[in-house]
Amino acid sequence: LHSTNLISMAEKLVPDPIYGQIHPKETPEVIEEKLKELDDVVEKLLPKTKKGWEQAKQNCPEQLNDAFKLMFLRCEVFNTKLAAQRMMFYWDRRIE
Repeated sequence: LHSTNLISMAEKLVPDPIYGQIHPKETPEVIEEKLKELDDVVEKLLPKTKKGWEQAKQNCPEQLNDAFKLMFLRCEVFNTKLAAQRMMFYWDRRIE
């Protein structure tokens, strides 16, 4: 990575004063970008891994809003792959 990329990445991260975890700054741009990435990751998942998600899209699409997705992104510190996995697990368990 170039030094400008490292500086750019470092500017987007904020250490948590209590727990010392590193979190990205939640600007509207970062949130929009990560929500789009999350949608892309979910779209690419195999159908068998998102049965609960597909059922939720049909039965309660109002619950699959950005605020809902953001909850999973925050839980996984904006790692979109982990957030997608957690969301799929959530819906699989919720419809059982």
